[in-house]
Amino acid sequence: MQQAFRIFLVITVFLSINAFSQNVDEYELFQLKALKGIKSFGIYVWDIDGYHKDSTLTVRDVESYLYNAIKPLKVKTLSFSEARKLEGQPNLEAQIKVDQKKSEDDYVYSVILRFVQDVRMERNKQPHYSGIVWERDELGHAQLKYLNLEIKIALNSLVDEFIEDYTRVN
Repeated sequence: MQQAFRIFLVITVFLSINAFSQNVDEYELFQLKALKGIKSFGIYVWDIDGYHKDSTLTVRDVESYLYNAIKPLKVKTLSFSEARKLEGQPNLEAQIKVDQKKSEDDYVYSVILRFVQDVRMERNKQPHYSGIVWERDELGHAQLKYLNLEIKIALNSLVDEFIEDYTRVN
């Protein structure tokens, strides 16, 4: 009897995990449909908030990295202002925030990569709103001498996820 119960329990757990993963996959694919068919988009980097005054990482550095990293997708990348003229105003946005911890040499950072485009609400289709249709983020901490490197590693990881997701639906 215990053997049958164990087998039943294992099968139930397996089916539950399988059903849950299918729901996650369906949701993820639904989310990724917003990236399907987009052949050009803008790249925009928010000011690097709270960044250390002695840092050498600039907004221009991050923009340049994003333009180069996206090249394998064979999409046309534009400036933020140029992308505002595209239908749906699609933009890949990066935002970096850094806060100094109590120690002079210790920093906490967040790197956010999001894809934003115009969306319409179901209940009121007339106005257009900018909506985040894809977003990933990474949090971490580093000493000042490693801060740039850690932020670059985080950004690289997020860009890889974006490229993988974009490629998956296009």
